[in-house]
Amino acid sequence: MTEARSSGTRGGLWPTRMQGLMLRAALLDGDEARAAFRIWRQEADLDAEFEVGTYRLLPLAYRNLERLGVEDSFMGRLKGNYRLAWFKSQTLFRDLEQALLEFERAGIRTMLLKGAPLALAHYAHPALRPMTDVDMMVQPQDARRAVSLMRGRGWVLHPLASEEALDFRHALPLIAPSGLEVDLHWHPLIESCDGSGDAAFWDQARPLQVGAVASLRPDSTMTLLHTIVHGVRWSEVPPLRWIADAMTVLRDPVEPLDWDRFLAVAEAIRASHRLRLGCEHLRDGFAAPIPAATIARLAARTITLIERLENTTILQDADVLSRTPLGRLRVLFIDYLRAAKTHAPIGFVTGFTHYLRFRMRQRGRLEILRDVVRGLWRRARNRLGDGAAR
Repeated sequence: MTEARSSGTRGGLWPTRMQGLMLRAALLDGDEARAAFRIWRQEADLDAEFEVGTYRLLPLAYRNLERLGVEDSFMGRLKGNYRLAWFKSQTLFRDLEQALLEFERAGIRTMLLKGAPLALAHYAHPALRPMTDVDMMVQPQDARRAVSLMRGRGWVLHPLASEEALDFRHALPLIAPSGLEVDLHWHPLIESCDGSGDAAFWDQARPLQVGAVASLRPDSTMTLLHTIVHGVRWSEVPPLRWIADAMTVLRDPVEPLDWDRFLAVAEAIRASHRLRLGCEHLRDGFAAPIPAATIARLAARTITLIERLENTTILQDADVLSRTPLGRLRVLFIDYLRAAKTHAPIGFVTGFTHYLRFRMRQRGRLEILRDVVRGLWRRARNRLGDGAAR
């Protein structure tokens, strides 16, 4: 059973019906989980390669179905998948421990985000939360030194990455000599490129041990917020793992959730609408224990202009919007609203031209206009050709 790189699905914002059945088999209890698995088992093409979202959920489904005493010939395959996930998790955390040790020796404070802290602090076993990379955060003032340290130790940038991300983005992907891929963050989310919400992660951070090395993780409140904000967005593979992550945090009794702080940070990073969508989906589909008052307060928040604009690209396929030169400019402009260092007119416009050069992989800003004009000309020529063909 191998992990598929693409699913053949057209993408979307919410899980497909078949993904929903697997989620219910992995997350629900009793007859509800058994029934969902039985329907999925009858309808799934077990000889085909599973799409990546479902594949990564199989270890969690196996443990839940095993707990419920499900007897099925497919359980053997699920058990094999769980064992493979266990082995891969051991390798990944061994490599992560070595990476964290380098930062510890350099005196750089680290916090792990997303999969690694979820696997170690919230799931019953790391194998239940497979991952192929790690998200690690340093404080903004340490970001350049951290990148320099990693590159000095033989790490390389992801082929599509550039160190200019330090000026415009929230994270930069790097690859260790061991093959470990790390998204190095200096802000937890792209929604907080201006630093909004950063303190909420650092101020309430909890210790996290990775082998012999100490790091930090967000507390449960910020883990839940991060999970939902990162998960509620259009994806080529309809997203589903964020639902399992969120439900795992919500059911974890170790740390109580601070819903007032959850709402305060949602407003600070201007993500109330997407958080409301995510909370409603968890409540309606999985009976998530989210207070009705919290969802009501999210719904009552005024959606800012920036958030409204972002929702037009985050909640639908941005690649479709980018098929025309002007559509591409629109998407990049909306992205830039978070990255802008100033909103003073001259500085904002100048910064946007630098951002366009960065995102369009140009050496100079004059190349931007050339490429836009060429794109418009090609589009006009194609339209004229289509008209003549008719």
